[in-house]
Amino acid sequence: MAPLYARLVVLLGLLLLPVVVYSIFTAYQAYREGRNQSLVGVRQLGELAAGQEEALTNAAKRLLVALTRANVVPVLLLQTTDCSARTASIIEGFKAEYRYLGITDAKGNVLCSSRAAAVGLNLADRPWWHEARDNHEIFVSDLIESKLTGEPIVTVAAPLGRSGPAFDGVMFIAIDARAMMRQPELPPEAVAFLIDQSGDAMTAAGLVTLADLSPKSVKSRPELGGLPDPKQLADALARGPRQFASRGLDGQQRLYVVTPLRGSGLLILVGLLESRLMSSARENLVHAVIVPVAMMLWTLLLAGIAGHFMVARSLRSLSRTARALRRGDYRARPRLKGGPQELRQLADTLTALARRVEEHEQSLSRSLEQKEAMLKEIHHRIKNNLQVVTSLMSLQAGRLRDPVAMAALADLQRRVRSLSLLHRHLYEGDDLRYLDFGQFVAELTQMVKESCGPRAENIAIDVDIPPIPLDPDRAVPVALLITEALSNALRHGFPAGGRGRVNIGLTADAEGRATITIADDGMGWHATSSAEEAGPERMQSMGMSLMRVFARQLGGELEVQGPPGATIRFSFQLG
Repeated sequence: MAPLYARLVVLLGLLLLPVVVYSIFTAYQAYREGRNQSLVGVRQLGELAAGQEEALTNAAKRLLVALTRANVVPVLLLQTTDCSARTASIIEGFKAEYRYLGITDAKGNVLCSSRAAAVGLNLADRPWWHEARDNHEIFVSDLIESKLTGEPIVTVAAPLGRSGPAFDGVMFIAIDARAMMRQPELPPEAVAFLIDQSGDAMTAAGLVTLADLSPKSVKSRPELGGLPDPKQLADALARGPRQFASRGLDGQQRLYVVTPLRGSGLLILVGLLESRLMSSARENLVHAVIVPVAMMLWTLLLAGIAGHFMVARSLRSLSRTARALRRGDYRARPRLKGGPQELRQLADTLTALARRVEEHEQSLSRSLEQKEAMLKEIHHRIKNNLQVVTSLMSLQAGRLRDPVAMAALADLQRRVRSLSLLHRHLYEGDDLRYLDFGQFVAELTQMVKESCGPRAENIAIDVDIPPIPLDPDRAVPVALLITEALSNALRHGFPAGGRGRVNIGLTADAEGRATITIADDGMGWHATSSAEEAGPERMQSMGMSLMRVFARQLGGELEVQGPPGATIRFSFQLG
């Protein structure tokens, strides 16, 4: 008769054997599922990268549609003295992505461009120009080199006029291909390339032809190492599948996915190291096999130990887990090897409670991240829409001849640009609830000075504002008030072309109340009263009314002093 502990060991072994076998089987199933999820993840990364590229081309298409439907081409070509400056102002908010905007006649000659050097070039030999003319629809080109700068670009072209004999030319936007390569959402180990159907690819080294590449190319240009074998890539593009495994030019095995960009012939190629993708699944498989076997052996070894040792160890494990949970470590789990049923039930309850608390915290964290992402996207879109509004105002200003109307439109455009700058600082900042007010005011004053033109060239602006945080509800009226006061000083406080200085400062007391002062050493409030200044005085009166409204909105009053010079002071609560 075998001793009791031996029979307990055999019994426990028979009981645990199915569990171990099942764990190994489920681990293998989890490994296969992890591999499939990795493939799905690569596809999703490809779709994410393609979506970012499509956003650039779609934005260019929308801008071209808006410009062609608004019939701005005659205004740019006939009624505007400086066509290059006007077209440049249209894409002012997209300088990081758009290289230039241009208009050609029906023979392909560039009539107007945001880069004056492009005027006179003939683009009739470009395939995209023929596609826009012959098909009479917006067309996105392949990867090409710019005739003007030699840079790699993608051109979005829209036809002007009707097809056939009434074809009037093409309006086009050249997108910087390097800007389309920026993929901040991809993981650091991922590689991404923009390719077209003709076999050209945009890489960090510039525009390359895939057919000319080989493993030797990596020696001189290591940044090409992430590209797959050109023949295998060509087969995938021609016959599929669009997702494949290949060894890169640098010799490392990767999983690649090719995703087409809707509305164009361009494709985005994304690759991830297969070892990085599958390492976690392989480690989990090994752990899932070793851990159950080890636990079985350990349990069999402990089967002959007295119950009080098992109960004591179980209680110590439960106590350690409870202390960890009290510290906020919700990943802590009790590890019981044996023990009475009551203790195991208590451990399961504690584990379930910890898991629910952990899942709830993760859910709250994800929800917060989603809301922050949505708010940044909202601010980004508001900034873009305000840029479009300012572009349309610039076009409308070209049609005006009345100085009063032109001044009113310029003032309105300046206020819209102030709001656009404010929203840009909000979505570019780390905290959507506040913006760095000192940095914002520095950029705001520069923008206002540039908008006032040559009259303000010799006027210096000193900004003394510390980098304090300011919430958006107060930032909007403060920004508009500073815009009104500064533009008033630059346009009315000094003689045309005269020299002077404007000081903008902020002080705060111990109770958190801030005071902003805008002071100039100009002519003062009542220095101009002639009949020819009547128009500007009316504008000044309207600006003063707006400043008083903004000051009351901030919960304070506007204080005006001068001459000599002119000083505007207002206070508001920071917190």
